[in-house]
Amino acid sequence: MKTKWVLPLLFALQTSAGPVINLVSGGGWKIVKGKRKCSITIEYGIANPCAVSPNYPGRTPAETNCEIDLGKKTKWVKLYGRSEQWFDYLTISGKRYSGILKGVVKATGHIKWTSDFWLETSTGWKICKSKKPPLKILESAEAKRKRLLKAARARARRRAAIKPARRARILAEKKRKRKAPKKCSL
Repeated sequence: MKTKWVLPLLFALQTSAGPVINLVSGGGWKIVKGKRKCSITIEYGIANPCAVSPNYPGRTPAETNCEIDLGKKTKWVKLYGRSEQWFDYLTISGKRYSGILKGVVKATGHIKWTSDFWLETSTGWKICKSKKPPLKILESAEAKRKRLLKAARARARRRAAIKPARRARILAEKKRKRKAPKKCSL
């Protein structure tokens, strides 16, 4: 009878007490290398795990490496925090990230963290499972060409409409000067 109550009670305590931190695995993610250095946290529910650098949000220790397996269900991750530019980096889907870490990136396989021998002065990093970012609809080259051509034609029409009016004013001014009697001064 006790075994039936233990798991629901444990889950209820964890969800009501706040985030679950310092895990080796959770939410389908797992620390493959560097256990006790990087860790998994469950802050936004079991379906949305996060991985954090050592001491996050504090300074990251020197010479730390870890590798995180994202499992099969994670396609996108959101980056938070910072690392030492050019020296400490995250490798996500074969691309290195360092410095200010922010935004949503496509992720496959494992994420690797590497820091150099210098003690980090930054806040560390946090990576959370994310949804695909909304698409930005970009205009095609053909649509852009048509839009710019239409704008150029409209400008040309405005200029053409101004010229006859200006010409008519100039001609009217010349005609008025011709008809006006000349004043003679003695």
